[in-house]
Amino acid sequence: MLPKMKKSIGPVRTPPNLINLSIFQEIPIFQKVNKPHPHANYMNKLYGKDEGGYLESGNWNVAEPFAMYKIMRPLKEFSDYKRIAEFGSMELSEEFFITPEVKAEAKIKALRRMKSCLLEIIGNSLFAVNRKSDREELMQYQELLEDKITPLLELCAIVNTRTNGKKNILVIVEKPFETVLDLLIKTHNAILHPLNRNDLIFSTKDEETVEEFKERMVDRIVNQG
Repeated sequence: MLPKMKKSIGPVRTPPNLINLSIFQEIPIFQKVNKPHPHANYMNKLYGKDEGGYLESGNWNVAEPFAMYKIMRPLKEFSDYKRIAEFGSMELSEEFFITPEVKAEAKIKALRRMKSCLLEIIGNSLFAVNRKSDREELMQYQELLEDKITPLLELCAIVNTRTNGKKNILVIVEKPFETVLDLLIKTHNAILHPLNRNDLIFSTKDEETVEEFKERMVDRIVNQG
C-alpha cells in the first residue's frame, strides 16, 4: 500500500487585472513596432501607390485596392475592347497595316471580351452592394448578358470558305454585330449608376475606422445573412 501523499498547495495565481504588464515591455516580441504590413510593398506597387500608401500596420481598409483591381481594371479593359470592336485596332496607325480578315477577327473577339468584362464587374461587386434594389438591378443585367446577349454573339459572324478551299475567313454580319455592340455599351453605362450609388467608383463617405468596419461587417452578417 502506497503512503498517502500530502496535498501541496500551489502558488496563488494573481488575477489577470492585477498583473503588472510593464514587465513584458522589455521583451522584444511584445514591443509594439510601427512597421508596414509585410505585403504592403507588393500591394502598393500593384495599385500604383508609393511605398506605405495602402497597407500600413493596423489599416484594414482594403476597399480601395479591391475596387481598383476587381472593378476599375475591367472597366478600363472594357473601354479598350470597345475601341477594338469599333475600329479593329487600338491605335489609328495600326489600321493601315491590318488586313480585313484580321480586323474582323479582332472585332469579334473584342466584342466577346466586352461581355466578359461586364460579367466580371457585376460578379465582383454584388456582395458589396448594400441596397437591395441595386443588387436586383445588377442581377437583371447579369441575366441579360448571359441569356440574351450570349446567343446573339453567335450570330455576329460567319465563316466563309474561299474559292480555292485552302483558307476559311471570318466575315462580320453587320446588323447583329451592331446590335450586340450597342447593347453592351448601354449595359456598361447602366451598371455604373448602381455601382456609384454604393461607393464602388466614387466614394461619398468619410474614411472608415477599423472599429466601424468591424461593426458594419457584424451587422451585415447578423441582419443580412
